[in-house]
Amino acid sequence: MFYKKNRAKCLECGDVLESTSATEWSSCSCGDLKIRGGNIFLERDGNKFKELSVIEFPDGFNFNETPTSLPPPPMPPGFKQ
Repeated sequence: MFYKKNRAKCLECGDVLESTSATEWSSCSCGDLKIRGGNIFLERDGNKFKELSVIEFPDGFNFNETPTSLPPPPMPPGFKQ
């Protein structure tokens, strides 16, 4: 997976932020939203924002849409239903 654009819009002040660094935070003018990750990962610190990132999948990448026929995992010891 490749993050072509790492962007988010703060719904408090309307600023659109774009992260280009994996380590440095970008903040909006009201301080309600911070983002980082560049094109490596998406990280958000805020409550009210709209995700605007653009994700590009490599050629030949296929999602497996066939449901698995595996049974559910066992319950942990001591867990009661």
